[in-house]
Amino acid sequence: MEKNQKEFWDALGKNDPDAAVIDPYDKKGHKNQYIVDIRNRVICEQVKSIGKDNLVLDFGCGSGLTTEYLFLRNVKVVGLDISFRLLSKAISRINNKKLAVLQYDGAHVPIKEHVFDSIVTYVVLNHLTSKEQLVSILRELNRVLKDNGTVFAIEQTRRKVKINKDKSKKQLTIEEFNEIFRASGFSVIRKRILRYGHFPFIYLIRLGLIKKSWYKHIASLESQIGKIYKIPLFDYADTLFVLKKQNKMKSAS
Repeated sequence: MEKNQKEFWDALGKNDPDAAVIDPYDKKGHKNQYIVDIRNRVICEQVKSIGKDNLVLDFGCGSGLTTEYLFLRNVKVVGLDISFRLLSKAISRINNKKLAVLQYDGAHVPIKEHVFDSIVTYVVLNHLTSKEQLVSILRELNRVLKDNGTVFAIEQTRRKVKINKDKSKKQLTIEEFNEIFRASGFSVIRKRILRYGHFPFIYLIRLGLIKKSWYKHIASLESQIGKIYKIPLFDYADTLFVLKKQNKMKSAS
């Protein structure tokens, strides 16, 4: 991200917790709730699939929505974010002394090596628009991850690279993410499309025309479509990447 990351996220932190990290223009909040439901459910399923009593890092935890979701489901989790404003929201809402949240400087994770069994992150890597910066942060995550540890990253992908107007977010292709993950010391175990940015139902959801009880069914439909079809040229997709730490990191290309 070319602009100061801390200032960027602190500014977004003035919004509603969902709007701060997903869509600040979703005034009714229905679209954001739909996306949050998908994100939290998928991340929790993935984390619990690798076993109990694992220590998880929620990288770029923001206002702590996913951190709280995991914590309330008996997952040992630590939240990490660059924005003190967002972390303050997480602390005030969760209000539990057993839950740890930490601030980092945008470059170095303030934790010793080989601590976490898994790391989760949601559309945080998209905001590291420099390849060098992205690889550097991923190597930091690799450092604090235990040997054979797992990363579950949900990021926005496209058929062609796109960077937004203020250069704060960059949507890469799946292939480019794969290359960067490998250069950062990870093997890509699997990947799958979870949802599409412009899936027709999202507009009805945003307007509040679809009952919340239907969200899970629509999410399942999107996921099934993602197994069959590629990302349309005009659209993007939230894609889950499951990564494993390699024993030796490869040098960046």
